[in-house]
Amino acid sequence: KRANAELSNQLKIHKIQKVYYAIVEGCYKPFPVNKEACLLRHYLWFNSKNQKAYASKKSEYQYKLAELRYRVVGAGERYSFLEIELITGRTHQIRCQLSENKMPIKGDLKYGAKRSEKMGGIRLHAGKIALFHPVTKEYLEFSGDFPFEDNLWLEVKKSIKNIEDLEK
Repeated sequence: KRANAELSNQLKIHKIQKVYYAIVEGCYKPFPVNKEACLLRHYLWFNSKNQKAYASKKSEYQYKLAELRYRVVGAGERYSFLEIELITGRTHQIRCQLSENKMPIKGDLKYGAKRSEKMGGIRLHAGKIALFHPVTKEYLEFSGDFPFEDNLWLEVKKSIKNIEDLEK
């Protein structure tokens, strides 16, 4: 019970870092190294009937604050590659906020993508979670490989490595 309470507290005070990677429609210039990431702040409401989130710039009844930071880590001819850090964790938050920012995730028809993915799904990947162990307080970081390696995910991986190398 104590461990569960500690993890809940870490979530509440934003001590758990959640990083995602997305391939979005449109070409955006990558940020220069060490440039502050862009902050997106909206109020979201999730409609359980149609399984879709809706965004507003101002607080409204039943809407909850949703925040994330993103930065463009690379771009191809038609797509850009984003690194996203969730500050809050709302249902469909990343999908809704990026769409609201005119950056729909590749394959995400529900939130404005032009076409579906040939292999199904959308181009959003949970890349990393970092937290402090609830008992030992040891810093823990877990990361996962991309779901499959096609040319686009390989470009994302290469872009991330280039940014990491430049930041060293």
